Amino acid sequence: MSERHGRLFEQAADGIFTLDETGHVTSVNLIMERTMGHRRGDLIGTHCCSLLDPLQKKIATRLFDATLAGKRQRAELTFKDVAGRDRIGSITSTPIVEHGRVTGALCIVRDVTQERRFAEELRQREKLAAVGQLVSGVAHELNNPLAGISAFAQLLDGAGPLNAEQRDAVETIQLEAKRAAKIVASLLLFSRQRQPERTGVDLNRVLNDTLALRRFVISTEQIEVITELERDLPQTWADPFQLQQVLLNLLINAEQALRGRKGKRRMTLRTQRKGDRIVASVSDNGPGISEEMLSRIFEPFFTTKPVGEGSGLGLAISHGIVRQHGGVLHAQSEEGTGATFEIDLPILMVRDEATHPALPGVGAEIPRQRRFLIVDNEPAMRQALQLHLRRSGCFADAVGEPVAALALLATRTYGAIFLDLQLDALGAESLFTELVERDPDHAGRVIFATGDLESEPARNFLHGAGRPFVGKPFALATVAALLTQAASR
Repeated sequence: MSERHGRLFEQAADGIFTLDETGHVTSVNLIMERTMGHRRGDLIGTHCCSLLDPLQKKIATRLFDATLAGKRQRAELTFKDVAGRDRIGSITSTPIVEHGRVTGALCIVRDVTQERRFAEELRQREKLAAVGQLVSGVAHELNNPLAGISAFAQLLDGAGPLNAEQRDAVETIQLEAKRAAKIVASLLLFSRQRQPERTGVDLNRVLNDTLALRRFVISTEQIEVITELERDLPQTWADPFQLQQVLLNLLINAEQALRGRKGKRRMTLRTQRKGDRIVASVSDNGPGISEEMLSRIFEPFFTTKPVGEGSGLGLAISHGIVRQHGGVLHAQSEEGTGATFEIDLPILMVRDEATHPALPGVGAEIPRQRRFLIVDNEPAMRQALQLHLRRSGCFADAVGEPVAALALLATRTYGAIFLDLQLDALGAESLFTELVERDPDHAGRVIFATGDLESEPARNFLHGAGRPFVGKPFALATVAALLTQAASR
């Protein structure tokens, strides 16, 4: 090798090594030496496959056999760097031909670990965006029947005396409808891509909502969940979506740690106050984390999972989110004794109250002789709300389309209007805009309802409209009180 070629060989940005026709290393450049963590003298003369993980040896053997047969080859192999971390190398192997025969191979290795992980993160983001769109559509379809089920359960509850068995049945229907609606709301909150928005947050509620997202998976994995949540826990100032992202990552990590464990699998979720801080923790009785790995657990791209099962970004991102909230995320573990991850956050001291309109109490009195208009494309919802208002001595017209609503508004005057935001073809927004222009008196007494309060377009519209709103499912008495309040203005 000439002096010039020797400098190029040594100064190359990629790892380079050569093999003889038996597959033994004959030369190694400086980058390759540093990457592998072995001195050049120790590498030269060793067989190339001896440096690889046993699972990678078959791939390497096929690649080098084909190269020594005269064919240029390319493949990706996993190897361990000087620190013992898994790296992904894109290797190009070219035959060395002398006097008409193959006498060895020239191999160039490019570390593509970061590129592959960025690509995987991008794929995951695209998947999440697609799931968000799907969930949004499903939520709209689910929230309407759930609202109808809840509303009719409330009507049954107020229809007259019920025996104990009937009352239990009605209460069960209401509880299950609320449970289903809560799961849908949690899915919507998690799937939304939006700017961070901090407010006073109940950490117990965020933890319970996050657990609801994983309850099915946890039960199928036969994991026992113990919750020890401190009552009357103070609030923290945070973005609930981001905290849910952190907690969801910790729950999934705990599930994966327990997956291969024989015997009883257990996960413990705790919240508690510690002075002027609140702490949420996720513990498992899995295999634990070694001291060496524990010191690097929050490093970007560092993962204890097998190749292809983790990007090494989840804990790093979670650590950053908690730090941005003025908190600390730390881990405690010993091999064989499980692991505990704690989120330490400051307590909310003094903050302005939320800007959403306050809702009247459920038991607010509804005046008689009051006329209302219900505009909702769900027949069950119209019927339930109409019956509830009539039982209270009010009169209510109910229609499912904006055109029908405008026809009634042209001939009648209403104390207030209940308007479902999810009418077909953006009908609610168009109807409200027309009322603002042509009938501001009625426009000023509209109450909105929506099955997706986390939708960015819905939030923007409701903020611009400046009118009270409720999320589906809702308490019939709450809507009646809102309508009465609007009608009294």
